[in-house]
Amino acid sequence: MNKPTDSEIRDILGESDESLLKAWSPGDPLAILAWGPAGVGKTHLGMTFPKPIFAFDFDLNMNETMRQFQGQNIFKRTFMVPPLGEWLRAKELADRFLKEYYEALTKLERLGKSTGVYGSVMLDSVTQLWDLLRYAYVPMDADGRTKSAWNYGGVNNKYQALFMEAKNRGVNLFAAARSKNVWTENEKGNRVKTTLQEIDCKDETLFLSSVVTEVAVEDRYVKGKLERQRVYKIRKCSANGNLTGLESGKLDYPTLIELIESM
Repeated sequence: MNKPTDSEIRDILGESDESLLKAWSPGDPLAILAWGPAGVGKTHLGMTFPKPIFAFDFDLNMNETMRQFQGQNIFKRTFMVPPLGEWLRAKELADRFLKEYYEALTKLERLGKSTGVYGSVMLDSVTQLWDLLRYAYVPMDADGRTKSAWNYGGVNNKYQALFMEAKNRGVNLFAAARSKNVWTENEKGNRVKTTLQEIDCKDETLFLSSVVTEVAVEDRYVKGKLERQRVYKIRKCSANGNLTGLESGKLDYPTLIELIESM
């Protein structure tokens, strides 16, 4: 008996060519996480994503950047994260955010299916967003401690679903995260703050994102002269692993797509 071809196997199984595993291609949704200190250009990068954009602002810092994109289809939703302990206020805001977020995904999904124009959602920053969600949905004491790690199960699911639902509906997602100083111990055993930076967000954000890039401002020699320059450091790219480790002095959404296609 001759071995059936791949096409014949699909016929036997009743599966179409459309259901075959396919690699990422331009036009497919991307989830990008950009992290770094304040003022380095994370928000600006997010606003270069495909329009329309529903921008969810948790850091209350979008207005200055939005001036550069005035007149474009960027729709802002603002949520000020309340102090720890104001549970009712946090719950009210978190419930409203989730409602408006999924409404935005539905609108963008309908737009994409009817016109072929697929937009984006923007979460700035996921550092503050996570604080809002855990204040709202995790039982805590006055010091921000919870009695059991099991209490985080429900809120973890809510957080991860934000990324998974966007990708499932064909919507691009841009997430900005803050950075924080790395602490170490000196020879006396005392904790001291270093000048090194590390990402300040939930670990799950890293594997939920297709591309992870650090945005930094560093001293670089240009034609023999030391200059302060913005540097984009791509540290993960599941759409094309060859981009991992790439550094660039310029990055926006069109440039990133060109880089992925060229690799």
